[in-house]
Amino acid sequence: MPYALTLIRVKKETREIAFSCLQNLTMDSSLKGVKIIQVLLSLGWPDFIIMLKAPDVQLLQQAVLQIRKNLAEKGTEIDTTTLIALSIEEIEKQKEIWTEKP
Repeated sequence: MPYALTLIRVKKETREIAFSCLQNLTMDSSLKGVKIIQVLLSLGWPDFIIMLKAPDVQLLQQAVLQIRKNLAEKGTEIDTTTLIALSIEEIEKQKEIWTEKP
């Protein structure tokens, strides 16, 4: 199962708006199939860190785009960086699938 770590930076004057929006993230029905593991407030750069997991990378990508859209609709200018990674177990599982001979 892939994981994503999204780092979000917002302008100082919109931090409260972004925080409110991110607090409601776990109730966002548009993020179907994606589990929000944690929303963290950072004490430096970035302002917020969101940890997500989903059955596939495409769902994670869609969720990050939806989060960006939600923040933009609230008038928040944002910068984001997202890291997507697989667990060691998932890599081993994928290696088995890739190396199977038909």
